[in-house]
Amino acid sequence: MAFAANRETQTAARTMNVGFGYELEPSMLIEKDGLLFFGTKNGVVYCINPEKQKIVWAHKIDNSMVNTVRVLSSKKILLATMDGKLSLLQVVK
Repeated sequence: MAFAANRETQTAARTMNVGFGYELEPSMLIEKDGLLFFGTKNGVVYCINPEKQKIVWAHKIDNSMVNTVRVLSSKKILLATMDGKLSLLQVVK
């Protein structure tokens, strides 16, 4: 859910059900080249296109919370999980 950043009453500017359920992930969403990247408490990393309201890709890297997502480019993402695992994802599409 995205909110309009203004002084008026906060209302949802955009919503999208990505399908991962209730989330308590402390890391923020990262935008790169119009795409949003984020991890979940279940170890899945998502790339979504908010304009098209579509999941570009999703990849499970672990069973623990992804707490750091560092987007190096729209094709390379560095990740860390709560159990100390580091991963470098490279999109080959």
